Amino acid sequence: MHTQTQDERDKAAEELCDNVNQRLTAAVETICSILETHAGHVRPFEVAQVVRAFVPALNLATDLDSDFLKEELIELRSLTNDAIGELLLAMPITETMNDDEIDRHLAVDVASIIGPDHAQNWYRFAVLVTKVA
Repeated sequence: MHTQTQDERDKAAEELCDNVNQRLTAAVETICSILETHAGHVRPFEVAQVVRAFVPALNLATDLDSDFLKEELIELRSLTNDAIGELLLAMPITETMNDDEIDRHLAVDVASIIGPDHAQNWYRFAVLVTKVA
């Protein structure tokens, strides 16, 4: 029985990484192509699913760097309400290890981006949604 050396494990890990990133690039190219050439046939739900994937991708790209995140979020002003809703639903607001605990790091980053007035409006909105639900 052959036991893998560290070099073989490193090479296998690098090949997996390359494969994953090639698949991701191909998927992005396919999505962009569909949206550019067949936009009239794309339903809102499916587009919202594409938008939902933006949140984890942005988190990976920025590691929640609040300055970069702010620049990116400013570009989202032209999104539809459905798209913004999908983004908000996809945001991981709880800590990974404990679903009952709010992610304080994310909360601080979001607070520094949206400011106190907008945050207060979101609070009132969340209270209303909670009462209605």
